[in-house]
Amino acid sequence: MRLINAPGPIWTGWPPLGMGNGSSPSKPTLTVTNGTITPFSRSGVDYVEIAFTASGSFTLSAGIDWHNRALGAGGGTGGRGQSTTYVPGGGGAGGLLRTLGAALASGSYAVTIGAGGAAITSGSSRNNGSNSVLSLPGGGTETAIGGGGGATAGAGVTNGADGGSGGGGRGQNTNGTGAAGAGTSGQGSAGGLGFGSPDEPLRAAGAGGGAGGAGGAGASGVAGAAGAGVLLDWIAAPATVCIGGAGMLAANTDASPGATLGSGSRGAINADVGKGGDGFLFLVVRADQVSVVAA
Repeated sequence: MRLINAPGPIWTGWPPLGMGNGSSPSKPTLTVTNGTITPFSRSGVDYVEIAFTASGSFTLSAGIDWHNRALGAGGGTGGRGQSTTYVPGGGGAGGLLRTLGAALASGSYAVTIGAGGAAITSGSSRNNGSNSVLSLPGGGTETAIGGGGGATAGAGVTNGADGGSGGGGRGQNTNGTGAAGAGTSGQGSAGGLGFGSPDEPLRAAGAGGGAGGAGGAGASGVAGAAGAGVLLDWIAAPATVCIGGAGMLAANTDASPGATLGSGSRGAINADVGKGGDGFLFLVVRADQVSVVAA
């Protein structure tokens, strides 16, 4: 089965029964530079995961007929504000591209992993995540778009930013909604709108969008819920990736933690905003089809 850029969590299924785990003396070789190689077994079948959390490359000596891969971009940060006049929105997740159950062509592949938005310790601002790029044999590329930062006060950052997933809108000191950022089709979702009110405790920021769903909108006294990520249940240690940064209220005075695996971080008021999650590439192949070695 081949599913490319499928929305939301899915179970890809394993190859059909009867394919076995036998070896072949003429298996092609997958040579990996700057990636982590992890053999694992599931449902009686042996696999090898190649994970890139920094830029690297791999070369396949001959094509194979089955693999899964997921390319994630860096997540955006939530906004940082300096007063409760504006309640900052959550950061959008990095875009997620998946190719599942497909053939993998021979040749050389270059992997560029995008960083999450940098942590913020002062001022009123937000940071978008950076793109991740897989360069294919023959000159094509796949690009996962970095997540959009959350809205806050300050020139040019009053709306959630567009990205792989969009940043959340801010809670304002006037009635109305704070605009959120848009997501990229096939990669992520929009951020949630912020809720505005002259009554400070009721102001609520929207959350960043996630690869699996839109960020929640702020409501009267209720922060927006983080946009859903996507469960990669076919990697060696299943994990949910590319989650949106949660919304917040004016009463939230703590620093926001840093995020991982392409997720967005929450915003903060007069406190540190955590880094967006760095991007990644997960590649899983069958051990009976290919030999995987480090360069």
